[in-house]
Order: sequence, then C-alpha cells, then structure tokens
Amino acid sequence: MKFKQLDKIQSPADLKKLNREELVELAEDIRNRITSVINKGHLATNLGVTEITIAIHYVFDFLKDKVIFDVGHNVYPHKLITGRNKDFESIRKKDGLSGYPNRNESPYDLFNTAHASASISTMLGIRAGFDIDKNNSKTVAIIGDGSMPGGMSMEALNQAGHLGKNILIILNDNEMAISPTVGAVTNSLNRCRSTGFYHKSHSALSSISRASPDWMGKSVHKVIDSLKNMIVPGQLFTELGIRYRGPIDGHDIDLLIKTLEDLKDLGGPILLHVLTKKGKGLDKAQADPLKYHDGFPSKTPSTSLKYQDVFAEELINIANKHPEVVALTAAMATGTGLVKFQAVHPDRCFDVGIAEQHGVGFAAGLAETKKIPFIAIYSTFLQRALDQIFQEWALQEVLHGVFCLDRSGLVGSDGATHGGVFDIAYLRSFPGMILMAPKDGEELRRLMWFATNNKGLYAIRYPRGEEAIIESTDNSPIQLGKGELLQAGEKIAFLVYGAMNTEAAIAAKILEKEIGIKPTIFNMRFAKPVDHQIIKDAFDHHDVLITLEDHQLIGGFGTAVAESMLEQNLDTRKLHRIGIPDKFIAHAERSEQFIMAGLDGSSIAKTVSKIIDSPILT
Repeated sequence: MKFKQLDKIQSPADLKKLNREELVELAEDIRNRITSVINKGHLATNLGVTEITIAIHYVFDFLKDKVIFDVGHNVYPHKLITGRNKDFESIRKKDGLSGYPNRNESPYDLFNTAHASASISTMLGIRAGFDIDKNNSKTVAIIGDGSMPGGMSMEALNQAGHLGKNILIILNDNEMAISPTVGAVTNSLNRCRSTGFYHKSHSALSSISRASPDWMGKSVHKVIDSLKNMIVPGQLFTELGIRYRGPIDGHDIDLLIKTLEDLKDLGGPILLHVLTKKGKGLDKAQADPLKYHDGFPSKTPSTSLKYQDVFAEELINIANKHPEVVALTAAMATGTGLVKFQAVHPDRCFDVGIAEQHGVGFAAGLAETKKIPFIAIYSTFLQRALDQIFQEWALQEVLHGVFCLDRSGLVGSDGATHGGVFDIAYLRSFPGMILMAPKDGEELRRLMWFATNNKGLYAIRYPRGEEAIIESTDNSPIQLGKGELLQAGEKIAFLVYGAMNTEAAIAAKILEKEIGIKPTIFNMRFAKPVDHQIIKDAFDHHDVLITLEDHQLIGGFGTAVAESMLEQNLDTRKLHRIGIPDKFIAHAERSEQFIMAGLDGSSIAKTVSKIIDSPILT
C-alpha cells in the first residue's frame, strides 16, 4: 500500500519539511497505515492521538528534548514518524516492534513505559537533572485523562507546582482509559469540556493571542492566562501553581503547532488540555471506542469462556447468595469482566479509576464494615499497591478479602511490561496471606466459593485467555493448603501450580511415549500454605520432583516447595524447579512466550529427560 506523505517520512526531520496541508494528509496516511495493520492492540487510542503526535514532533526535537508518553500504548503514530514504518507489520509480534516505547528499539523512545500515571514524575526528575547541568532542552510529558487522577500524577503535580520548573504537561483528554474514566478529577475535566461560556470566551481570547505580534509574546499570554483563570474551571491545576491552557482541539494540526510553539519557551510548569476523539477517522471505533480499544472485534468470536468470564459469572452467583460480597477494580471493569457484575449489582461494584493504591485501601475499609471485597486487578498492576496490601490488609490480621489477580503469568503481545510474573514472590512474604491458583475454570469457581466461605486474606491468580478444562476424579471439598492427585505414575513427580497443569499433562504424555516413564501429576492449588504432605509423599515415592509455575523462579512456587523440603529435612537434590528465568520475556504470542521461557509441554519434557539422565539419578 502506497502512502502519499508517510512514504516520505524516515525521521521527524522529514516531517518538518511538510507544509500544513501535507501534515493533514500525513495524519490521514498514518491512520490508514494503523488500520491496515492493527487487528489487536490499542487501535482506537492510537487513531485519536495522530495529530497531537505530529505536532509534538514538528515543534520538539526528540533527540535533544525529552518527551515521555504516559502508559505508552498510544505510540503507533510516533513509531511511524520515527523511521519504523517499514517494520510496522511486525508490531506486537515475536522479534518485532514493541507495542510500547522501547529504548532498545529506537533513540526516539526515552523510557520503557506501560503503567499509567508515571510520566510527570519521571519528566520532572529529568527537568531537575537538566537544571543542575544548565541544560536548556525541553521536557514534555503526554498523559491521558484516565491517568491523571492516579495518585502518582497528583503527587507529581503537587511537586511540579512547588518546584516551579519548566515542564510542559500535555493532557490528552478523550474521556476514556480502557473503561470510561471516573472520579472527581474527571468531573472537573468534564466541566472544562462543556462550559459554554468558557468556549465562547476561549475562542475570543485565542483570536487575540493569534493576532498578537510575536514581540508581545509572554506579556499577552500572561494577561490571557489571568483572564482565563477567572472563567475556566481549570483551577484544579492553577491552584497547584501550574499554568493551565485549553482545552483546544486535538485534531487541528495548525492550532496544535501554534499553541506548542507559544508554550515551549514559557517558564514554569504548564498544562495544555487537548481534546481528542478516541477512534478518530474510523467511524465504528469513534462510535464505540470501548469495543475497538483493543482492535477490530473478531468476526468469529470464540464460544469458549475466558477466565475473566468465569470469574465474573461466578462472582454474580456468589453475590446473589451473599449480600456482603462486593467487587472492586481499578479502571479495568471491562478487562476483568466486572462490567457484567456491575450490570447486576451496580451498588456493590466500585471502579476507583487508575488508582490501585487507593483502591486496595478503599477495599480494606469495606472489609472493616464486614463486607467481603473481591478485588480484581491485573497482576502486574497490583504491584503498585504493595504497601497497602501490607498495612491496610495483612497487618490488620482480621480482614476478609479476596485479591483476584487477572492476567497472571505470561500475557502475550503486551510483553514484559504487563507480565504477571512476580505476584507469588511478593504476596507470600506477608503473614496470613493465602495464595491459590486454579488448574482450570471450574476450579476457579470452587476456589472463589472457598474464599467466600472461609474468613481470611486470599489471592487467586489466573491467566489471560480461555479457560482450561482438566478432568479430575477428586470432587471432594477444597481444604486449606491441600492439593490433589491428577495422575498416578512413577519416578517423576510433577508438582504443578495453577495454569501450568495444562503443560504438565502435555509433557507427561511426551515422556511416557519417548522414555517410557509416566509421571505423577499433583495439582497443588496452594502456594501458601503449600501441601507439605504431598511434597513428603512425592519425595518418598519418586526419584525426582519437578515444580512447574508460570512465574519467576526467584521467590516463586518452586521456592516455597524447596523451603518445605528443608523444613522436613528432605534432600533438595531431588528437586528441580521449572519456571520463568531471571529475565524479562519479550512480547510475542503467549504460546511463543512459553517456548521462549521453556514452559511449553515439549520444552518441559526435554528438560526432564536431561534431568533423568543426570549423574545424581543414575
């Protein structure tokens, strides 16, 4: 496919050669390029930021100035402008371009980002470092309205206003994160968008600004800012000592360039409020940005349930029988499936926005009133609330709640930034914490009921994607710290945690066929407390014990088994742990990531075959 303007762009320097009309054509080219390639992965968001990205590259020099995209899921136009058009078909694929900024991929990518609300803090630190070095390079943070209410953003704005340093914050306001944005900050931004008197006044003041000769520059802007502060509901920022400009049309390239040129040399912290439309240029995506957030909907939807569907359906069933059960998420009502729960029990479902720290503390308050919160947060994002898990939950020792760790383990094309591979290690260190993982969708239902009916502090981890279905003859009630025997065998014992039961079954079949050994398979269910009896029995009746987990080996389930063996004075030379090595696993399909980490059934069988042949076992 040929593109009139995009084909000319090998770097931002080429973009700066284009006139305004050609820049508008470039924006259309970029959108067409994105929609021709992206089937899955943040489609609507990237269509909405095309003009603002062009304008930022036109005004600033990314190799000299420092620019950070908050979250970073909206950098497809940026990648096309910075010489990666020829490789764009590879985006989010194995060995291809990342779907997020990646400093190893291009000198135009400043920071590896993907978690929300961090950009202002990082950029403010860069500005402070530049000031020490007497470096006059510009510092710019682009942040979405979904990220702005996050605690880290608010903390950074507070510090920015106090320090008074020269930093430009561009607020990309499309009224959406993955789910619609919520909260009082969002309400304040809504007033900025909708105040009729403001828009009329803003238009008049902007006309004065554009008509002013360049030499009047800063003086005119100071007068305009003073007048606007009297009528603009943007005092949320001005009261913090941050100059507020906008809102302006985020799809008017000429206005964007003019405004950025005007602002880039003004002193102090400035926030430019830019209004964009998520899904811009694609009518279906613009009409339903939530549906098209992650790409084009599948033409042949799967009939299988995802773990998120199982979780939401069973939570509704539990809540129907237990009025004390409530649900909470952090801007992921759609992703976690809680949007279904919200439709049935709207008064018992809380979306706190992108504010995991607050959300976990808020949930503790609910628990104090004898509610049972089910806190559904992606594993990677729960890391942000580590201290709240410690103080507001574990330290209390009496609260009843259930952390539901969605997207645990390797997550596929989102890559290392979203991998939920650290939760076992950091959660099992807290006294009183109970860690569980289901082998399949049906067991997820059973673990949720167990956590509801037995007071305690729980964390249930489950993966992204379709539920597994694993046959089991053991239908006895779940017991705390007790696993189950799935397959009786000899010599080799697989001690399996959670989603790895599927790969264990594949590996067992390969081993039985290739070396004539049928491994025993234990579904361990609990990483804390671990089933000490199963570990002892496995040790007594097998030559080698293999732990399997889709988690970092350091501090993970295998480590818990090793600790149990040491406590029982069992020879740990029989133990071999298989999990994610001490490195980040790059983006690829989830099945490819399993191969990369040696966690697929075939790789496990090869590893175990080598262990069987090792000197200690012969």
